[in-house]
Amino acid sequence: MLPGRHSCECLAQKHKLINNCLTCGRIVCEQEGSGPCLFCGTLVCTKEEQDVLQRDSNKSQKLLKKLLGGVENSGKADISDKDSLQLREARLKSGLEMAVKHKDKLLEYDKTSMRRTHVIDDESDYFATDSNQWLSKQERQVLEKRAKELYELRHASRLSRKITIDFAGRQVREENDNMAEYHSKLDETVEAINHGALLKAKQNPDKKLEDLGVLVNPHILQAAPVWVDQAGLLSQRKMDISAESGSAKDLERNRLRVQDREIQEISDGGWCLSLHQPWASLLVKGIKRVEGRIW
Repeated sequence: MLPGRHSCECLAQKHKLINNCLTCGRIVCEQEGSGPCLFCGTLVCTKEEQDVLQRDSNKSQKLLKKLLGGVENSGKADISDKDSLQLREARLKSGLEMAVKHKDKLLEYDKTSMRRTHVIDDESDYFATDSNQWLSKQERQVLEKRAKELYELRHASRLSRKITIDFAGRQVREENDNMAEYHSKLDETVEAINHGALLKAKQNPDKKLEDLGVLVNPHILQAAPVWVDQAGLLSQRKMDISAESGSAKDLERNRLRVQDREIQEISDGGWCLSLHQPWASLLVKGIKRVEGRIW
């Protein structure tokens, strides 16, 4: 052990137990020794010392002065009970101030937790091909690779440029064919993903892919909504009937359908439009009638 009283956090596991502080509950070991508690300043001593202090004799007075910091047979004034009480009150006051500051800090963190942890997703406000939620992992990797190639092509170093020097014609030509590919409007990779060309190898070759039109999700194997011309509806029905009567298998499939197109047109009262809130309520009330590309 170290000589003198020193703070120890062994909880009386390494050193002998002196006692527990009756105010703060601190476990005082032999390294800290008998005397004022190192946390709150309350007197802590062993049971034998408590018995001596309760006798109220000269020996108990000397022991009390010794425990409170005085030295026997010294010419200096001992620490009085009043001084120890003031020291104890000062420690309690400083501890209370620190506790109040910590409480205010926790309350402030609790009030501003929603503002500090709020995530602002600005990426969803702009149209980007690679941020489409319907793309698969393979398609995202292809788009990221393509974007990296275009970036390197756009910001290529001057050292990688090719220059042709024609000594006979006295001309210097710089090849800029790569920039034409960068400025092309119809990129092959984007078009292949939009039309689902990357998924053709994984799908069943017997399953026929229909033209998806302007559907957002290219994986939906369903006909896109088309405009129905009421004037040419009869001729369209005749063409559909003639096209569907091509084989016995198609006839059997049409016969097993619960509803055909004519019954659906008779029973349907119009088209269904789904909007998010609060724009749906604003549209119904007539407050907001025009919006951009996304509602």
